Amino acid sequence: MTKAWRRMGMAAAVATLAGLLAGCWDQYPLAQRASALVLYVSSAPKNQMSWTFYFPNPTVTTGSLANISGSQQFFKLTTTASSLLQAEDDIETKMARRMYMGQLETIIFSSRVSTDQMAAVIEGYNRVGNWPKDAYVLAEKPNPQPLPILPEQPVPDVYFASYFRCKSCNPADLSQPAWRVWDDLETPGVSPVLPYGTNPLNPNRLMVYRQFGRAYAMSRRQTLGWSQLMNRTSRLTISLKSPQGDYAAHNVKVRTKERIQMIHGRLQVAVRVRVVGNLAEWPESVDVTPATEALPSYDPRACPAGTPVTPVG
Repeated sequence: MTKAWRRMGMAAAVATLAGLLAGCWDQYPLAQRASALVLYVSSAPKNQMSWTFYFPNPTVTTGSLANISGSQQFFKLTTTASSLLQAEDDIETKMARRMYMGQLETIIFSSRVSTDQMAAVIEGYNRVGNWPKDAYVLAEKPNPQPLPILPEQPVPDVYFASYFRCKSCNPADLSQPAWRVWDDLETPGVSPVLPYGTNPLNPNRLMVYRQFGRAYAMSRRQTLGWSQLMNRTSRLTISLKSPQGDYAAHNVKVRTKERIQMIHGRLQVAVRVRVVGNLAEWPESVDVTPATEALPSYDPRACPAGTPVTPVG
């Protein structure tokens, strides 16, 4: 009898393990599940946060979404809650569906969200193991319509995800996935930065979230300088004015090396910048041969002090 019970127990354990490993225990039909693609977070009164989730509108199943127009690419639901998990529960109750976060592509913060609030959201998001850690994170001016909808797209498409995936489409790669933002938050002395722009279609600046103090937005020039120091440039165009005339180089890549050391009780930082590009324009009085068309490096001695060097792009 004892052996029989043991066999039954082993069989039950194997069956339970097989069910868990099969991955079918948490599957729901499409009519009972909604996949969030974008999350917009803004401040709310009484230490609360406003959470807006964007869902794709599956036009092939509009019958199950009677209150959603088939011509809309996305529909959104908003709630006020103190945490992301509470917001998820509230939204599921509102739409009577299980919400799936495994396809989230973008997290957008209102620029009025403080560093502490942003950190709490990212840390809470990171704790959930099956939520994608490569979702792009950015900041935006307070906007009732934070997600740009492009009507020419035949299927629902998250604009910001496409924008940041194209590494060669912009002079500087400002993309910040959720895992990198969380890593910066956990690193002492590092202030996380998020892509930011006054024009929602062009987040070409950075919002700096200082560990102590309020967040602030970099200028476009400061952002380009940051991207160069962080080796995040891809195809800059640089113009240089000299006594002989104007120069221009394109497809410029910047590589930097830093050396930090303590000397006599003072912290000293030395940065070596190497600029490589292709010479596109030069003064007629200067002879340029095929051997010198490439710009292997930039020598500061060739440019008098005060001569402007202007990155364009």
